Amino acid sequence: MRMVHLIPLAALATAGCATLPQPSTDQWARLGDATRAGPVILRPERLVEDSRCPMNARCVWAGRTVVEVTLWLDGKRSTAQLGSDKPFAVAGGTLAIDAVRPESFMTSDRPRPSDYNFHFTFRPDG
Repeated sequence: MRMVHLIPLAALATAGCATLPQPSTDQWARLGDATRAGPVILRPERLVEDSRCPMNARCVWAGRTVVEVTLWLDGKRSTAQLGSDKPFAVAGGTLAIDAVRPESFMTSDRPRPSDYNFHFTFRPDG
């Protein structure tokens, strides 16, 4: 009878733990994969926007890419939206998306979320 009570307690005890993912060190990450940029470990979770101009279109502006990410800094976990057009202030610096793959695409052949690969950089203030 005690075992029945201990299993739910053990599950509750570990439910709030924020497990740090094993990040790559090249600062590139696909959706669901973690990387490190400066002091921040981040994992792109979902593509929010890709308004970049396709190769075979005429556009008024180049567009941008926005990604929802999970961040780990000093053992604390948070979420944020990073845009390729606007760096995110964190840890005494800025975190930015500085490259997105695929770099170009056709209007008839837009990338699937699994096709994306993001490169992140961290630049300390000052």
